[in-house]
Amino acid sequence: MLSAHSPRACRDPRQPAMHRSGLLRGFTLVELLVVIAIIGVLVGLLLPAVQSAREAARRSACSNNVKQIGLALHNSHDTRGGFPALEDHSDAFLQGQNNNWGETPGNWLIHILPYIEETAIYDQIDFKIPWNAGNNKQAFMQKYSVFICPSNPISDKDSGNNFDAHIAHYFGVWGSKDAPGGRARMKWAIGDNTNADGKGIFYFNSKTTFGQITDGTSKTMAIGEVRGYRPQSPFQKGTVAGDGGRGMRWEVGTSPMLLPINGIDGPGGSNCPNCRWENMASFHPGGIHVGLADGSTKYINEQIDTTTFLRLGSMMDGQVLGEF
Repeated sequence: MLSAHSPRACRDPRQPAMHRSGLLRGFTLVELLVVIAIIGVLVGLLLPAVQSAREAARRSACSNNVKQIGLALHNSHDTRGGFPALEDHSDAFLQGQNNNWGETPGNWLIHILPYIEETAIYDQIDFKIPWNAGNNKQAFMQKYSVFICPSNPISDKDSGNNFDAHIAHYFGVWGSKDAPGGRARMKWAIGDNTNADGKGIFYFNSKTTFGQITDGTSKTMAIGEVRGYRPQSPFQKGTVAGDGGRGMRWEVGTSPMLLPINGIDGPGGSNCPNCRWENMASFHPGGIHVGLADGSTKYINEQIDTTTFLRLGSMMDGQVLGEF
């Protein structure tokens, strides 16, 4: 006779035996393959979204760089009585009597260093000696994060040709037409008003004031995004011999006349003969960031009307500007 406290007496006869309830059922091969396929589809759907989110973040950071540069330019204008010059050059250089591009360390990127929290570096620059003499060279070799677009894969390149000056991804807009004397001289700097309707805010030895921007500060580009080096195909994201580079040292200007946006200079120059490191271009999809003279930022679609884009580069052409 079993007692009331016996385990067998307490077990509900409707429950299966313990060894049966402990059995585990595994996945079949078909079920495993289905799960793997579902995971693959989900990953395929998520990756573009993740990449898009990352680019959106990089694009936002780039826009913030342009905004910070615009604020620095305004602070420089308030302190110096005008925007800094695109580049500082001697009268001899402007008159074509010498080709010493490195005669002075002055350019607009250098002159706004105090307004991007780099006063200590700026105070060490000697503007009476060449850019690569004394302590000057270190200032030009320095990487300034506000001058670097996070979407641009080339962020640690120097200017090439043993210049040892760091690359930059934002250049000052010198106008919508080629300057008198060409970009290498820009005789606007010595009072030549030829083609003044195409003159931009920045040129050699310039000191443009808000009052001179007669087209309106909200309708005139001050800075534009550039790649800063010369790719040999639209998809080249690495550097190759001879691709050059510009940034902290010289040729720190750009223009909407260097069309198309996001164009490249092919090996033979056949794709875009005038497009080099200073061409307005980026690695953002379909456009570039620009900074307007009023300190605001704008994302310009690469399909913008050509005439409108050109007029954005001039500060005094007096033409009606279309939507942009």
